[in-house]
Amino acid sequence: MNSDEHSGRPLVIGIAGPSCSGKSGLGRELCMLLADRNPAIFPMDAYYYDLSGIPSAEADRRNFDDPQALEWPLLEAHFQALLRGEAVEHPIYNYARHVREPYGVRVGPAGVVIVEGLFALLRESLRSHYDLAVYMEVDEQVSFLRRLERDARERGIEREYVEEQWRETVQPMAVEHVIPTRSRADLVLDGEAPLEQSAVRVLRFLGL
Repeated sequence: MNSDEHSGRPLVIGIAGPSCSGKSGLGRELCMLLADRNPAIFPMDAYYYDLSGIPSAEADRRNFDDPQALEWPLLEAHFQALLRGEAVEHPIYNYARHVREPYGVRVGPAGVVIVEGLFALLRESLRSHYDLAVYMEVDEQVSFLRRLERDARERGIEREYVEEQWRETVQPMAVEHVIPTRSRADLVLDGEAPLEQSAVRVLRFLGL
């Protein structure tokens, strides 16, 4: 944990975990509880590469669960800007078409930065700035069923494609890249527990 409380920089919380483990939900809960500190969510999956220049069939076959699917230089540049107290405009990713929308979302300046994504605990370049590193743990079957429901509701993705993606990339990449980062967390939370309860545990851990 980074305990430099007097640097003038934002409080930074990193939230990692497998697909649909509750990362985004926990981030939203924390934003509500920390509303008086001007919080901002920094979603790592907004930084997938824009694949508009390649055929859609080829884009569909890309491995979006490999860390290299993210545009790390831009992600890290925006993260550093938030640490400096600046505002950024992060991309909006269209998951059905694998492209970035022509507009983004402005976030910051922020008193609290919540970094959430599969790989939030993967790189030291991000992790070294966290005041708290959180890992959301969830049963594999629960994760899979949540992903089926989410992708159909929010992203318009057919069940067959979700199942194929799960078998070929989502779970294998979680085993290789995501689950090992559990050991780097300061706090491991149950992804099936009520999000309000988990958010309170985070604040207690931070002494807030």
